[in-house]
Amino acid sequence: MAGPKATTSRHRPASAPCLGRQRAGSILLGTGQGASSVDLRTGAQLGHSAPEPPEIHGSSVSPPASQILSVTTCPADPRCHHLPHSQGVMQILRCPAQLQLLEETLRKSLPTTLPVLGTVMTVARGNPAAHEVLVDSWPNFRIVLTRLCPEEHKDHKDHYTNQLAVFYRDKGALRALLGGTEAVDRARAFQLLGMQEGLDKAVRDVAGARGLQVKTIRYLALMSPEPPQPRGHVPPGLRLAPVSPSHIPLLNATWVLGGNTRSQAFLLGLVRMMPSICLLGPRGRPVSWSLLDAQGCLRHGYTVPAWRGHGLIGITLATLGQQLHARGFPIYCAVLPHNTASLRALGAIGFLVQPGTFYMIVGTPK
Repeated sequence: MAGPKATTSRHRPASAPCLGRQRAGSILLGTGQGASSVDLRTGAQLGHSAPEPPEIHGSSVSPPASQILSVTTCPADPRCHHLPHSQGVMQILRCPAQLQLLEETLRKSLPTTLPVLGTVMTVARGNPAAHEVLVDSWPNFRIVLTRLCPEEHKDHKDHYTNQLAVFYRDKGALRALLGGTEAVDRARAFQLLGMQEGLDKAVRDVAGARGLQVKTIRYLALMSPEPPQPRGHVPPGLRLAPVSPSHIPLLNATWVLGGNTRSQAFLLGLVRMMPSICLLGPRGRPVSWSLLDAQGCLRHGYTVPAWRGHGLIGITLATLGQQLHARGFPIYCAVLPHNTASLRALGAIGFLVQPGTFYMIVGTPK
């Protein structure tokens, strides 16, 4: 799934490459007012300030389903050049100053904007997962879509990698987005994330009409307003470390959404591109872990059965969460409503259940 009637990689203008990736595990995390950049694993300083964010003004006019993509840039960065605005054009934001403005605007609508805000921040800070940010207009947008850069989606049956997140102020803008052939492509699997009522039905209607099988998973979103505090210390014989690619078969086998080759490749990509943390046992095998995805969401927090009851997941989540909090990222995760053990563990370290539903909508070709 992608933006409405988007230019594909072979039609992408030469001036519009996907923002380049940083090295594995490196997100350039802004602090304070602008562009102070930090490597999440090392804490090393790596340099943008922005004015106040724009206000969002709604509109009853929806762009046509045949809208296309352009790249919106600004003179604040030497890479940027103004492109003329035209009605009904989905624009790719690449200028750091614009991404900063968008970030500050999305913060005003938390928690509804969580998956979109997390992706915008990840894109603006090194873009390790090769995603891009689209708006229907700038600066007075009605809808924001984040997605995997189209040229990065090699396997069209892979919904794990083809992640999208959406936030909209206008249902007409959502209908226009979904109406484009690139929004829900009958030949391409997708995973769409969002926290607004009505999103599920709108996506299911379009995807079903185009011959895709659709599954919706409903989660509770939880946020930690303060740095998470673990209940205990690392037990003797265990040590904290980043998750290694060699650990992926274990992670894949224990993931409720995993157990197949595509899920294993997705987890491997997260470990190589995004920050992660685990507790290693005496033999160097993980006993508890947590990952971070392209939406800035804490994913696949897990403790092996033999080590449960020791508060280990609280230690891994707090370790990763404290680093995110120190650099301005929202600390959040999504948990199934019936997973009472995880909800209790998260509550014990300061996570609070947020209003609304966190939707994961998965579409796959029949």
